[in-house]
Amino acid sequence: MDLPIYRPQHLNILRRIRERRITLVVLTILCSIAFTVCRFAHHEIADEYRRRGDRCVAEMNTIQQQLQIITEYKMKNDKLLNECNSIRNDQDAKYKETMDSCAAIKQAVAMCQHQFEDLTGQCKKLKINLDNLQRELDKSNNT
Repeated sequence: MDLPIYRPQHLNILRRIRERRITLVVLTILCSIAFTVCRFAHHEIADEYRRRGDRCVAEMNTIQQQLQIITEYKMKNDKLLNECNSIRNDQDAKYKETMDSCAAIKQAVAMCQHQFEDLTGQCKKLKINLDNLQRELDKSNNT
C-alpha cells in the first residue's frame, strides 16, 4: 500500500476542512446554547401564562360565587318586597273599608242626630200640649 503524498495544496484543503469543522462545532455549540436558552425562556413564559390563567380561573370562580350569593340575596329581597307590597295593599284595602265604614257611621250619626232633634222637638210639643191639657183638666176639675 502506498501512502498518499500530501502536497501543499492538500494541506490547505485539510486546514480549511479543520477550520470549517471547528466553526461548525462552535456554531453547533452556540446553536445548542441558544436553543436551550430559548426553550428555557419558552417554559418560563408558558409557566407564567399558566399561572396567570390559573389565577384568572380562580378569580372568575370567586366572582361567580359572589354573583350567585348576590343573586340569591336579590331574589330574597324581591320576595320580601312582594310580600310587603301585598301586605300593604291588604292594609290599604282594609283602611279604605274602615274609612268608608267611618263615613257611613258619620252619616248614620248625622241622621240619628236629626231624628233625635226632631223627636226632641216633638216631645217638647207633646209636653207643652200635655201641660196645657193638664191645666185645662185642672181648671175643669176646679170649676
